[in-house]
Amino acid sequence: SIKRLYRKITGKKLYKYGLIDSWILSREIENVLKSNQYDFVFTAYPNAMCFYKNKVPLILVTDTTFIGQQIQWPLYGTIGMQLSVWQELRAFKKGNRIITFSKWSKEILKKYYMIEAKKIDFFPIPAAIPEKFSKSTSNTINVKTLKLLIVAREFYRKGVDIAIEVVKHLNAIGKETKLVICGLTGRNNSQIEFIGPFDKGNDLELKQYISTYKNAHLLIHPARFEAAGITPSEAAACGIPTITNDVGGLGTTVQHGVSGIVLPAKSDSSVYVREILKLIKNPYRYTKLCQNTRKRYEKELKWSSQIGNIKGILQSAKNYSGT
Repeated sequence: SIKRLYRKITGKKLYKYGLIDSWILSREIENVLKSNQYDFVFTAYPNAMCFYKNKVPLILVTDTTFIGQQIQWPLYGTIGMQLSVWQELRAFKKGNRIITFSKWSKEILKKYYMIEAKKIDFFPIPAAIPEKFSKSTSNTINVKTLKLLIVAREFYRKGVDIAIEVVKHLNAIGKETKLVICGLTGRNNSQIEFIGPFDKGNDLELKQYISTYKNAHLLIHPARFEAAGITPSEAAACGIPTITNDVGGLGTTVQHGVSGIVLPAKSDSSVYVREILKLIKNPYRYTKLCQNTRKRYEKELKWSSQIGNIKGILQSAKNYSGT
């Protein structure tokens, strides 16, 4: 196809959403809205709404914009970016409200898309695991073997290589450490265990997935780019802090000193090692971090804690008349 040929030649993606697909979707939505009465149209696919014409209030949800992603993690060529940003701009102008999941993303919307601040709401992305399965653990870091967990489907972007280097460094200096890599398969050894992905739609596998968090001392998330990062919120549901770096929306998902440690963007493995050693030497700080991580989950990292916030957003969307 043209998209595959473009990527083979340029190394970049041509586009994500085609204009024809967006047009067809807009017509289908119009037909649905004609035959039924709705209070809102709510979508997590802003670009597909670029031809939206109805007066029913439109609420758009996005973890990142194309410009935000391209600045930190370039994927698209010139044609793809022009098309994608054109679609986004049209959709954002038609939207009554935009919900995003980080301060970083909100600032991108204001600076590059010229969206007025009062039209944008953000809150940290809540965990995707059912609240009934969340339960805080009582881990102590003062143990023989330190257990780190990384949850990733992409090896390089998620920084799995960095996590492996961290484990190698810690073991090399005498701190026995084991890394569990959830979401990928690979060759296991005494320090590294790949456990593959889990089907979270299956209750048994979901419980096994959650147990990977509960058995860890820290979630390590050295992503090179992450729009929001849902796994730190899942770890928080189990009272497990995250150590990460300040790229994309991670500085919002993980509150530094409260639900984890947020290192400078693009930190290498030695910085992670240094901060982890500080935690090992101060088990009281680690325990407090676990407690505060769980408290933050209860306060804002589960969907039920955002109900009041979302109700307010819906009301504002209904009252919004634009500029």
